Amino acid sequence: MGRQLTIKEIAARAGVSSGTVDRVLHNRGKVSPDKEEKVRAILDEIDFKLNIHTSVISIKKNYELVICTPEYSQGEYWGAIDSGIKSALDEFNDLSIVSTHITYDQFDANSCHKAYAQILKQNPDAIILGPIFEQETRSLCQDLDNRGIPYAFVDSTIEGTNPIASLMADQPAGGRLICRLLESFTGTDNEILLCRPKQAGSEQSYNYSKRLNGFYDYVKETGRTGKVKELFFSMDDSEASAQAVISVLKQNPGIKGVAILNSRGYFIADILAEHGLKDIKVASFDLSYNNVRCLKNGSISVLLSQRPMTQGFISVRAIIEQLIYRKKEKTFIKMPIDILMKDNLPFYKDLPL
Repeated sequence: MGRQLTIKEIAARAGVSSGTVDRVLHNRGKVSPDKEEKVRAILDEIDFKLNIHTSVISIKKNYELVICTPEYSQGEYWGAIDSGIKSALDEFNDLSIVSTHITYDQFDANSCHKAYAQILKQNPDAIILGPIFEQETRSLCQDLDNRGIPYAFVDSTIEGTNPIASLMADQPAGGRLICRLLESFTGTDNEILLCRPKQAGSEQSYNYSKRLNGFYDYVKETGRTGKVKELFFSMDDSEASAQAVISVLKQNPGIKGVAILNSRGYFIADILAEHGLKDIKVASFDLSYNNVRCLKNGSISVLLSQRPMTQGFISVRAIIEQLIYRKKEKTFIKMPIDILMKDNLPFYKDLPL
């Protein structure tokens, strides 16, 4: 099979402009019947397949894409999502898309507010959002809807918004699964410690709140309400957090499992390893570099992964389909939740470098 003709080549054969071919391909109207007939005859003759790389629009306009996600260090969860986004932009590099990345502190709603204000000031053509704070995101999306700016969500969704795409795992299911896994590791007679991160401001992470709900739903359903202890920790004060963790464990010798419902499992796992507490099972989320390190050395027993690179890639594709092809259907995908342990870790391709 020979190469597919470009829109310009089809236009030359039909004796029409490239814009006319583009309008026929995308059913935008404003084409005379005789010209449309000529174009469609050639399309049928060559068995033309619409491809995201062939639109004449892409060479007529530069599109500004803003990516706004929580800030990260190399090897962390949001870095994997960013890698997926960059991979998609590289694959579609024949399209005229200029991207900028704005980040914020995922534990500080004020930082998120400032990042969102910067987005509105830039007024881009489209946005990929990693939303953490529900109230801030809903307010931003209302402004974006009013301006007609399409946006896609990665890692979450926010009720009352209108994204063109949303890629996320079932967060309540993730919370339930963490609790269930720890129960299978430790037995039903032992206790679980839930370590919760401190956050600046009053608003809690949307994903975290959903996971927390799922976690406690499972606790209630299985009659383990009195067997879960809670502890708040801060990575900004590692010494105080370590003392608090060790103190709770000494006071509650029945605790045999620890749950961390975000990607900071390594922080607690390192504290336990430093104090020689090797028999306590730790479960957390995401294949960050440090979480993988702890999974390999046994200080973390299990990690749940949400395929972040895939999320990033699909979000870019959804944006391109909206900008260039005016796709009307929205993309909502529930990502699989992968259960990773030391045994199957070598076979997982989304490992951080």
